[in-house]
Amino acid sequence: VHSAPMAAGTGEDQVTSVYAFVSQHQGKIRRGVTVTRQLAQEWHDELGPLHGQDTPLLDDLRGMMLACQSFGYKVAICTSDDRPATEAAMKFWNIHDVVDVSICGNEVSHGKPSAVPLQVLCQLASKHCGGGGSILPQDCIHVGDTTADTGMARNANAGFCVGVLSGSGTSEQLLETGAHLILPHVGHIPTLLQSFEKLGAAQQEPQ
Repeated sequence: VHSAPMAAGTGEDQVTSVYAFVSQHQGKIRRGVTVTRQLAQEWHDELGPLHGQDTPLLDDLRGMMLACQSFGYKVAICTSDDRPATEAAMKFWNIHDVVDVSICGNEVSHGKPSAVPLQVLCQLASKHCGGGGSILPQDCIHVGDTTADTGMARNANAGFCVGVLSGSGTSEQLLETGAHLILPHVGHIPTLLQSFEKLGAAQQEPQ
């Protein structure tokens, strides 16, 4: 069971869930209104990019991403949201030019926790950021806050998976589904990367 079935689902999944729920309670809906899946889709479309103007999880989300890039990492987004909502959020948060590559739920054949989104993201990263080489899931540090995120990382054999407690997943849920490490929120990621850099340098020093 996902820790956040609506948040982890694509737009298509959300419409399906709403339609299933409303259909089950059809008798309690105003008389004369017959809910069809098409009507549920129209409701969803009218809502638009609901989270396009949400407050970011960090006051300086852009600075955090730039800090990650300063260590030589590429910044990527792998989301279950559709492309319009994702573009709206990146623009509102002023991170559009900082994100090296992104993939959305309506652009893949199977959503999280399938390995497909991360695999497709790596293919895009190889094409746009790889410098002629291939980028594989094993090369990635994946950060997620739901069991769909950590499950995808596990299924794709991501190199390292960080669970963060800024979403719906608990420490236990995230660890059980693939996280190697739990952090309070994404603001700790640059410090983690700095630790990796120090560890790598120490291993290269002559004994």
